Amino acid sequence: MEFTTIVLENKSCSVIIKSNVKYDMFSIFPDLLFIKENNVFKVDEGNQFYDFIGDQGPLKFMSERFKNLLEDNAITGLDFFPIIIENSELKYFGFVKKSTINSFCEYDEDGDSVYGTFEIDMDSWDGSDIFSLKDSGATVCTQRVREIIEKAKISNIEFRDLTKY
Repeated sequence: MEFTTIVLENKSCSVIIKSNVKYDMFSIFPDLLFIKENNVFKVDEGNQFYDFIGDQGPLKFMSERFKNLLEDNAITGLDFFPIIIENSELKYFGFVKKSTINSFCEYDEDGDSVYGTFEIDMDSWDGSDIFSLKDSGATVCTQRVREIIEKAKISNIEFRDLTKY
């Protein structure tokens, strides 16, 4: 099975949003309950809305078109929740990855993972199309998901090989 990571591309002039309520970026994961309950954002930078946008922290959001594409193709592994972007009629959604898959990697003498050595523990993979990779923070998807997204020309998204982690 081939896997790749999904990364926000951050094109020039792309919109970056900011939550109206401060949050601790280290305590909101994995279920994003605080963000679900405090889902109002404003444009902080940029003026170009793409299918995949981020905030000033670790959060990423997808357009209604992107969300519908995943749902229409029965992509598994995500739960969605709506967000509101002030002064915009566009619909965007936050998402929670339902699975975190174990991984193997090499470690250096300091206990840090060695760049490029991450591998997915196939025994822990539950078959989800999109999931988190434990110990790396990476959002990983199957090759099928990548092909669907590329065919639909979803904007502001980049795919990186697992060897980049």
